[in-house]
Amino acid sequence: MVIRMSIAPERWKEIEELYHASVDQAPEIRDALLKKTSPEVREIVQRLLSQEETGILDRPAWEAETELLTTSPAIGPGSSLGPH
Repeated sequence: MVIRMSIAPERWKEIEELYHASVDQAPEIRDALLKKTSPEVREIVQRLLSQEETGILDRPAWEAETELLTTSPAIGPGSSLGPH
């Protein structure tokens, strides 16, 4: 998942609050919460919530290694990681 790093600290606070408010909610409540925010914040929170649904954040990285390698695009020559 790639999230632009040019987001202001206040916006990250909004993202974090919305994520925590909606993560354990029923889909209809979650959708209502997400509709109240900007498209940018909504997109980021939806991406974070989709990671939560896969359970990938609940396991150590070494346990998810196979899944990560088969579902993520390969990193090879000429690839970049963020601004690096």
